[in-house]
Formats: sequence, structure tokens, C-alpha cells
Amino acid sequence: MEPMWIYHHPDAFSHFTGPGHPERPERLAPLIETLEARARAGEWEIVAPGEASLGDLTLLHAEPYIGEVRRTAGGGLSHLHTADCPVSPGTWRAALLAAGAAVEAAAAVMEGKTACALSVLRPPGHHARRERAMGFCFFNGAALAAQALLARHGLKRVAVLDWDAHHGNGTQEFFYATDRVHYASLHGHPSVTWPGTGHARDRGTGVGEGYTLNVPMEPGVDDAEYQRRFVETVLPALEAASPEFLIVSCGFDAHRDDPLVPNLALGDATFRFLFRETAAWARRVCGGRMAAILEGGYDPAVVERLGTAQAEAMAEGIG
Repeated sequence: MEPMWIYHHPDAFSHFTGPGHPERPERLAPLIETLEARARAGEWEIVAPGEASLGDLTLLHAEPYIGEVRRTAGGGLSHLHTADCPVSPGTWRAALLAAGAAVEAAAAVMEGKTACALSVLRPPGHHARRERAMGFCFFNGAALAAQALLARHGLKRVAVLDWDAHHGNGTQEFFYATDRVHYASLHGHPSVTWPGTGHARDRGTGVGEGYTLNVPMEPGVDDAEYQRRFVETVLPALEAASPEFLIVSCGFDAHRDDPLVPNLALGDATFRFLFRETAAWARRVCGGRMAAILEGGYDPAVVERLGTAQAEAMAEGIG
């Protein structure tokens, strides 16, 4: 089996969002430089993904919407659906690569090509809905990866763990009425944090009731309380669902230095705690089968530091 695979493609930088937009190419550049240098030292392997196919995207997204993304990116328009989602000629390919990397990362782990995988592309995905772009997101890579595991690899249940500062409303919507994907999210409280979703009372519907777990955090929550709720609430709930694979929507924007200031102010130590605990949990509960998908995080230095720490924890966790 190969060492851990880290998915990246230089065309992720071809999605231009304009001056001052937080989801800009520069936010990933230092992290990619570090990961590539350490790949040359043999710590992990950098893998270039292919584009998501129409079959990949239509696992969850409506085909007319997929066509709309392509036409908008190539048609000289400034944005799709909302000003948060600017488009450029490179947006279509970057979005396809980001979605493709998520699906490929999960498949590579399932097929025994690598022990675990980390996707480091942009744009992010967890706000993307079936027929709508929002929150910098066009296609929901983490959700597509989970659905592909169920549809193509015969898994009975997958867990998606989301610690981005903003609630993954798109991911929740896709799986709200199923018991085959357990979605758990820690995020800023919806009364003060965009997009205003992710209340604790939202726990799924029908057969999916109890398979959505939202843990909203009040403004100013400290590191110790965040860590406590992760260990005492989130991990036991996920374990009770008996998932066979873990997908992490990995955002770094709850860090105290993130410029979006989403009412959370966590330090490096909490993120390193999340990385270690999650890798250990995945090893114990689902045989180490884990793929992490980069979501938010808008300070380049923080993204470089924490992205490297995430890769280290995953690489160590499979040993």
C-alpha cells in the first residue's frame, strides 16, 4: 500500500475570485509549497486528481444546475447565484477538480491504494446544494464522496464530520432524510454565524432522524469547552452509528487569526487535538478508513500551519 496520498492540482489556482475576496488562490499557496517539499522527502505522495465526471456530479447535483455552473463560468458573468460565488474562465475546471479529488480520495482508500487521503483543492464545497451555489461553493465534494462510497463501494453507512466554522448546510440537506450518512457538525451558533443553519434541534427527519448532529458553539467558546464537546458529544454519537468510513470536512476558519472572524477563536492546540483524536478514532472505529476534504480557512499562514499538521496527524495515525 502506498503512503498517504495528498490530492492537489495546480489548476485549483485558476479559479479567480477578484481583489479582496477571502477565498483566493493565495490562501493555499504556502501550504502547497510545504506539502510538496515534504512529499519530495518521502513523507507522503502528491497525487493529481482527474475532473469529476457527470456521473460523479449527478450522484447528488441536478443536471440542469451542473450545466448552469459551466455556462456561467464560461459566459463572462461575474458570479453564480450570489456575490459570494464569483466565477472566472478557470472556475469550471477548478470546481470539477475539487469534486473529483474528493471522490477519488475516498475511492483510493476503499480500494487499498493508500491508507488515508487528504484533498487540498479549491473552491470548497460543503455549502453547495443540489441546485444552488453559495458560500464560495459550487459542488459538494464531501457529500459526493460519501454518496459514491454508498453507491459504488457497497458501504452501509458513512460518517461526515464537519468542523468548519460555518455550518455545512448543503451536506446536511443532502443526507437529512437518510440513516446511511451520519452528519456531525461543530460550528458557530446560527444566530450569529452565516449561513444561519445548524441548530441543535435539527436532527434529521424520517428514517434519518438522529443521524444529523449539530453542535453550535456560542461566541467566545474557549478551547477547553470546544474540545470537551468534541470528545463527549460528537465522537460517541458518530461511533454509535457504526460508520465504515469517515469523511472530514476540514475547515480552519474557526481559528482566532482567521480574517472572517466567525465568532469562534480557537488556537492551534485545539486543531491539533482534533487532528489527533479524529485519526485515532478512525483507526479504532472504521479500520483507519478516512479521507479529509479541505473546506474554509482564509489566513494563508494559518492554513499552511494547520494543513501541514492535519497531514502529519493522518500520516502518523495510519502507522
